[in-house]
Amino acid sequence: MYHPETAVEFRRRRAVKLVLRGEPRTVISRILGVSIPSISVWTQKAKSGDTLKRKPRGRPRRLSNTQLERLRELLEKGAAFHGWKNNLWTTPRVGEVIKRNFGIEFCRSGV
Repeated sequence: MYHPETAVEFRRRRAVKLVLRGEPRTVISRILGVSIPSISVWTQKAKSGDTLKRKPRGRPRRLSNTQLERLRELLEKGAAFHGWKNNLWTTPRVGEVIKRNFGIEFCRSGV
């Protein structure tokens, strides 16, 4: 599955490799379509051992990876298993399962 961040991270790593090989920043900038100041920042970060990935934006997830895996298992059992009359999953029902099992309440759009 393509994720736009992957292409960006590849360009950053590639730019740093080319700088370290001695390629001119103007050439790297033109080939990769990035600015020279960005190349300088990325190279400096790489030399200091800092990651070239962007820090996640927005609010942190409220469910851990373990909880998300457990939720997947719970949902695979079907809605009827959790007390509803049919196996139709709706956003409010999923929210209720999350609340019952993890004690976390989400608004409808957050589910």
